[in-house]
Amino acid sequence: MTNATHRSSLFDDTIPTILKGMRGFFVSNPGTGKTILLNWLAYIAALGGKNTLILDGESPYVQIERNLNRYSLHYGTDWTTLPLTVRTVEDFNWSNLDREDLTTLNPDFVIVESIQSMSGNTNDPNIGGLIRRSLNRVHANVRWCLVSAHTNQASFYLTRSQLEELPIPELARIVKGDTGIVSQGCDVAYLLKQLSNEPLRIAIIVKSRRGYLQTRTYYYELKEPDGYGNPDTPMWWEGIAPVRQELDKNCLDILRLVRTHLNSDGEPAPISAKEIMNMAVTIEQDERRGIINLLVERRDIIDVGSFSYIARTRQRIAG
Repeated sequence: MTNATHRSSLFDDTIPTILKGMRGFFVSNPGTGKTILLNWLAYIAALGGKNTLILDGESPYVQIERNLNRYSLHYGTDWTTLPLTVRTVEDFNWSNLDREDLTTLNPDFVIVESIQSMSGNTNDPNIGGLIRRSLNRVHANVRWCLVSAHTNQASFYLTRSQLEELPIPELARIVKGDTGIVSQGCDVAYLLKQLSNEPLRIAIIVKSRRGYLQTRTYYYELKEPDGYGNPDTPMWWEGIAPVRQELDKNCLDILRLVRTHLNSDGEPAPISAKEIMNMAVTIEQDERRGIINLLVERRDIIDVGSFSYIARTRQRIAG
């Protein structure tokens, strides 16, 4: 990416740029890579000349500093020389955000992590008003603003395709806390789904709540050529071709159950979801359901109706 590319848009042309005054809403499970990604977006926006502010109410300063140092090693420009300000939970809180201080900084681009950190009770029905007041101080309807949010536990195991099919009016169903979090925090939604851990690969599903962006899925990989997680080595994100989500041990265990399920003649036979549940008792119900959906999405198994499944290769052999 060239500096000219960065100057032509907020970060680059791969992820759609939201309009100034609108809020991009990044939603993900814990551990997906959201903070690392948002720190990258902050870095390349600042590299492109945008006056950038990170307001992080959750992460320790040392974590953000480490991420920015590693991006600096790759791009060849120390982040401390860029128009990039970092404020963390150690030196601010949402209740005393100073509009005058923000006016002095006058950022073009603000990242807010996370929207749930604005309140000790995310289920408080008044949280919408708190978010509205805080975000009005932050972006004042004249800045680019990205806001992060956590999914609720019931949504941890949604697959990429389920997130793609999720109607915008139901977005609040997957976000942790009161529905006011979405209504006050989201203009354009960026739903993140981790596809693999090493290397870290994610899908970003973009959905417009206000505006006319077309729903689209982007795929990114965190490049760490000198070792995963090494704080003294460069890292950066690159767009990649679509990839399937990798299978962890629990996924492989359930896939093995489906592949080895035989009838009395020793031939492959469909296995019901109830049988899977009885055989995979150490895996929580929500995770089991998510794994079955993932295996169907990947076409490792086929839904043959009545909540029964057969391995794709086994069905082909049997037919």
